[in-house]
Amino acid sequence: MKKATELQSLRRQIDLFIEGNGEAFDPFIQIRELVLCSLPHKATSERSITRVAQLGPNTVVNVTFTTVGKQLAYGSDRTLLGWFQTKCLEGNSSVITFDHLIEYLRAFDLDDGGKSYKRFYERLQRVLDLAIAIRVYHIDDRGSTSKKFTLNTFAVRAATTPNLQQDDQHVADDASLTPSDFDKRFVIITSDDFFKVLHNQHVVMPLQLMKIYSDRPIGWDFCQLILYRCFSAKTPSVIPWSSPETGGIKELVGSEDVNDRQLKYKLNGILDEIKIVYPDLPAYFLPSLKGLHISPWKPPQAHIKQITGAPSDRKRTAPPER
Repeated sequence: MKKATELQSLRRQIDLFIEGNGEAFDPFIQIRELVLCSLPHKATSERSITRVAQLGPNTVVNVTFTTVGKQLAYGSDRTLLGWFQTKCLEGNSSVITFDHLIEYLRAFDLDDGGKSYKRFYERLQRVLDLAIAIRVYHIDDRGSTSKKFTLNTFAVRAATTPNLQQDDQHVADDASLTPSDFDKRFVIITSDDFFKVLHNQHVVMPLQLMKIYSDRPIGWDFCQLILYRCFSAKTPSVIPWSSPETGGIKELVGSEDVNDRQLKYKLNGILDEIKIVYPDLPAYFLPSLKGLHISPWKPPQAHIKQITGAPSDRKRTAPPER
């Protein structure tokens, strides 16, 4: 009931904005490939996992997440990784500084008790240990592949906080920092390569909707997947239920659910929730396990705030033509 009320409130916020009496949603920004290929939902003993998704009829992306620490990032760690990306574009810099952890907690409506602080530092350590490899391939008519783009880097290359000092000398030697930066309590430095890709090919989501699913990774992944795929679609198409080679619904949401029909029932419920906010979203599941039908869609214009450091043209956020 609480979730339905929150979703209805978001719909009213859009209506008020269209009428000129309300505020736009706050942006939540991520690299396009990380919207399509996401972290595991639950803790895993695996030190590396690979996700695959289709960007276009002849283009496939392959994303590998690897940990150099004790535990691969998972679950709600995706909120922190995405929040760092958003902060980077807000400041138009690979260096993030903020005064207090409460900024992150408030962004996702988390309580500010001791447990939340403990979870943050655990989450931060997993993100610090996370290496991300992104490979985009073109597949020709004969089935041969050729690389179009490759990124292999740590998302965050250094951090200093009140309770965690990692590679402090590296932080202190960073030429992009000024003495005033160290008056802040938190300094997070993303890799230069990661920031360049983020700046050039990112996807903007409504934070107020995404945070409703901040503790439900399957809802988070499906929500951003369906919004992005409908927005970027050129023609109606069907996302197959399962396709290990190019990423079907089952693979794209990264679900550990074993029963396909139970998973479809769960995703259909999430789709109904999303349509409370965006009732004209042109997406529906086909009978049985035949996939998800989507069509081109334009969300309400300018209903998400524009970040000044982020490019605004559609070419930077849309995938290759379908």
